[in-house]
Amino acid sequence: MKAYKNRHLTTSGMTALISCFLLFSCNNDDLLDNGNNGHTGESCDYICFGMSPGENVPTRGNAGNNGSGYTSDRFVLRAGDSADTLCVRAVVSDGIDGSAFEGETPVTRSAPVSELSTYGSFHVLAYWKKGGTLVEEQFYMDEDVTEQGSNLWSSTNTYYWPGTGHTFQFYAWAPVDAANLTTPSSPTVTTLEYTVPDDVSEQKDILVATTAETAGNYNSTLPLSFRHICTAVKFTTGSQMQPGTIKNVALKGVRNSGTYDMATDSWTLDAATGDFSQSLEKIMSGSETSGSEITTEEGTFMMLPQTLPANAMIEVVFNDGTTGTERTFTAPVAATEWPQGKTVTYRLSISPEYNMSIDCEDKVDAHYVIQEIQIKADCDWTLASDVEWLTFTDYSYDTSNPANRPLGLNGYWIRSERGTQTFSGSGDKTLYAYYDENAGENNREAKLTLSYAGNGRSADGNTKTITQYCPAWSGDAGYERFEEDDNTYPFGFAWDRNVTFTARPALSIGQGNFFTQLFGAYVFDYIADDIITEYSASDYITVTHTTRDIFFVTWITSTSVTIDYSKINSIESGQISNSDGLSNTRYLYNVNSAGQVSTIENRLRDNAVGNFTETVTKDTYGDTPIDQFAVRMIAKKNEFQKRQRTSDDGSITYWEAYIESDNIHWYLPASIEQNALSNGLVEGVDTPLEGTYWSSTATSDNVNSQAYMYDANGNLTPAHRMDTHKIRAVRKKP
Repeated sequence: MKAYKNRHLTTSGMTALISCFLLFSCNNDDLLDNGNNGHTGESCDYICFGMSPGENVPTRGNAGNNGSGYTSDRFVLRAGDSADTLCVRAVVSDGIDGSAFEGETPVTRSAPVSELSTYGSFHVLAYWKKGGTLVEEQFYMDEDVTEQGSNLWSSTNTYYWPGTGHTFQFYAWAPVDAANLTTPSSPTVTTLEYTVPDDVSEQKDILVATTAETAGNYNSTLPLSFRHICTAVKFTTGSQMQPGTIKNVALKGVRNSGTYDMATDSWTLDAATGDFSQSLEKIMSGSETSGSEITTEEGTFMMLPQTLPANAMIEVVFNDGTTGTERTFTAPVAATEWPQGKTVTYRLSISPEYNMSIDCEDKVDAHYVIQEIQIKADCDWTLASDVEWLTFTDYSYDTSNPANRPLGLNGYWIRSERGTQTFSGSGDKTLYAYYDENAGENNREAKLTLSYAGNGRSADGNTKTITQYCPAWSGDAGYERFEEDDNTYPFGFAWDRNVTFTARPALSIGQGNFFTQLFGAYVFDYIADDIITEYSASDYITVTHTTRDIFFVTWITSTSVTIDYSKINSIESGQISNSDGLSNTRYLYNVNSAGQVSTIENRLRDNAVGNFTETVTKDTYGDTPIDQFAVRMIAKKNEFQKRQRTSDDGSITYWEAYIESDNIHWYLPASIEQNALSNGLVEGVDTPLEGTYWSSTATSDNVNSQAYMYDANGNLTPAHRMDTHKIRAVRKKP
């Protein structure tokens, strides 16, 4: 419909000054720093336009390309036929991102615009009311406005302010030639109908400006502020990019048509969806910094603002530069937001094809714990803990020197062997996680992250959250929460084991140090003397020799060390309590060095010299190893120390684990003490008491050799000390 032209025009070609600016990616100062060059606010008897900053117009400072904005979501794209992963971070930033354009040549692609001169023109409609009634037959003004230079814009025809009794509302949009855009045909319509073109080069950054109702005698330059009505969607690199080619990116199943009401600044979208893709053939070296462009400015998708529908997804086709394998990654993005007038940047992190997993329990008990972890991976990796109280080691050591074997392999929690918070390796591997005790009031969590390392960067491969529980407090003491060890053990102190270790000279050089082996009987004698002195063990350890006279000299030809366990069974009357399990445990661990007896045997074995033999002459209860008795197994839930020992002659150096009595905090409860402890166990969370358990209370009758066991209901029964029952550790509050 033809616009109204004032019949008093002296010439239809008179220039109308229209000074308009696009603010969305520009600082206000950039646009107004030339005083009145834009003619804003000047008196004018014909209709002309100036620029208004607006209240919500983003500037370069908050709509740039440098990663500003907020992360709206994260996605992991999977290749259907491989273990490749592509991690996606969606970042929403204010404004339509775009750099300032050089010169004034209009672009023909979908690049975001930061200056109105980019398009070179815009279209204006003037909705006209006479006497308060809308003139429905025609627009007062329906013209394209073009830039003439020096910030001057003009239409072909000139339109004068008609005076009082008339009002106008102005609606403008750019570009004037946007494909698939249907504009109002009469003053009764204020909507634009738009379908996003399939070809990204035809997708325009559509701009709209509106004014409030303006009096017909305004006679001044009218402020006009443009806004972006679409959403820009682009792709950049994330923190990890492997060498290869990004062949194609696509947005699938997104709404692609709708109606925009210029009067209310609102979209009504159709239910139909469409797919949009672009072929890139973007070569990636693998050394790109985060935020490097994947889609160019001209390749920015200009989409309709929306909450993405149920089947919406991102698709990326990537050709691996190392293997030459082409992978298609997809990720659902349903229910995420594409806000109007903003830029959504999908940051892609592509990691090489790999398989990685962390295999371990996701909960551990409150005491000191050594947990075995299986790492499954076909690549280089790093395992990291986010807390200081969880560290890793692999117990690697020089196997040619058994004396340096980590004591953790024997179940001793020793701080100097606990490793570090990060551990790097390659391929499948067994690690050991060290957890400090949690003697607090609350459970605590640690996060394990297994990452692939490549090109100096890392990409998340797998994570696991571990919960370490606190004790099941009941008053001032509490049980451990679980029974990770469901074995049964004897109470001990009724042994009859008798074992003899013998060393004789060895003439084979291949057995180690020649002289040490040749004089093995002498070296072993020194070791035995050290042990007897250290543990005050002369009551139950004896040393015998065989000799031979050679050239008038008597030589020791064998040294035998015999341990008679029946001599360490006596428990002194008055040393055992029925209510203080901690004192019982400390006493039983140290009496006659019972807690160290197995250490003695292991030291003799680990430091075997010469021709070494081990002979058991008696062991009625031999089905259970001598070092596995109730109090000792409980004591190993505490933190131990390690110390280095050297034989008197200096020929043998070794490490041993030890614990001072005062450092035993986890203990076997006394016979009466156990009654109230079960109240702290949480049904459905903690392992319930089932079966029978040893208390730390033994009778002083060393002939019948009995100690008290209890059942799940707290009932006490005396039992032979070499019977086997379950054990459950207790801790008092610090």
